[in-house]
Parts: sequence; structure tokens; C-alpha cells
Amino acid sequence: MNSIKLHIANASGSMDKHINVIENAFKKASDTAFGVLGADKIDILIIDAPSSTIPEIGVGGYTPSSNVVYINIDPSKKILEKNLYMGMLHEIHHAVRWRNPGYGETLKEALLTEGLATLFEEECSGETPIYATVRITKDQIGMANKELNSKKYNHIEWFITGNNDVPRWFGYSYGYQLAKSASNTLKKPASKLVSTSAKKLLK
Repeated sequence: MNSIKLHIANASGSMDKHINVIENAFKKASDTAFGVLGADKIDILIIDAPSSTIPEIGVGGYTPSSNVVYINIDPSKKILEKNLYMGMLHEIHHAVRWRNPGYGETLKEALLTEGLATLFEEECSGETPIYATVRITKDQIGMANKELNSKKYNHIEWFITGNNDVPRWFGYSYGYQLAKSASNTLKKPASKLVSTSAKKLLK
């Protein structure tokens, strides 16, 4: 039985015009994740948090543990069901991976965790997320490879904002490439690699 639950934080009423889209995306994402990943016992909280969204789509997400997912929304934007669906899938994949082997502490582990979740979005929707389509160079990849085993890497810069050396969303795009390579080598989709360690994925 699907035990993924939806909670919409809407005391202010800011989510009113998005309720139908949220509920439709949730139904589709939770059914897909339960069927494909066996995802269960997850609370998905929808919150009004514009500063924590991707400005282009008005949606963002964060998964701090195996049982809780936050989906951030900018209520002032037009929220597409497709983007919510993909965002929920991404975060639910994280929640399941948190159970084994965990999100990861090193840059390498984070790259594979984010890459697999992004690849899972593509697996289920047939569309590559915008943050996985950044053009990255061999030099930038070389810099990342030097820090793969670091636990002191700057997550925000590597994955979200970029810096003077790497572009915005570099970590998602490089992680996606690594995950796709592992998927092709192992001949398994992201849904079947959710519990596979980074070490085995890059072996």
C-alpha cells in the first residue's frame, strides 16, 4: 500500500491557486515512485519558499532524511505539473537512497546521489531536467575529480551557484553524466541503482 503522504502548508492561502496542480503531480509521482522504487513511509511537505526554488520553474526541493521531503514553491510563478512531478520524483529517489547507502559525505558520493536522482527524473518523464544540461569542460571535470574524496567541498558552489571556475548547476550536470555512464555500464536504470554505493557505481 502506498504510504507516501502529501502535506500542503497553506495557512496564508498563498497555495490556493496551485492546489489542483500540486495534488495531480503528487498522485502521479507517488504512484510512480511506489511502483518503481517501492518508496514508502515518506511525508512530502509543500511550502511557500521562493528563495529556495529554481527561478526558471518556481520549484525546488530538499530531502533531509529517509522519511521527509520538502518541495519548495514560488506561488507567484506559473507552476507546471510536469516540473512538480519531476521535482517530487527527484526528492523521493533521495529519500529512498538515504536508507542505504545514504546521501554521502564526499563530493563523489554527492555527485552520484544527485546524478542518479536526476537520471531517475529522466527515466520516468522522458525529459532531462534543465540543471543536467549545462555544458561543462574537461578542465572543470578535472578540478572536480581532484576533490572527489573531499568531505569539505562547497556543496552550494559545486551544485547550485557555481563560482569563478565552474558554472551554475555544474554538480548536477557532471553527476548526471557519471550516473548515466554507470547506468549504461551496469545495464540498469536509475531506479535499480538507488541503493548502489558510489564506490560500486564508479568501479
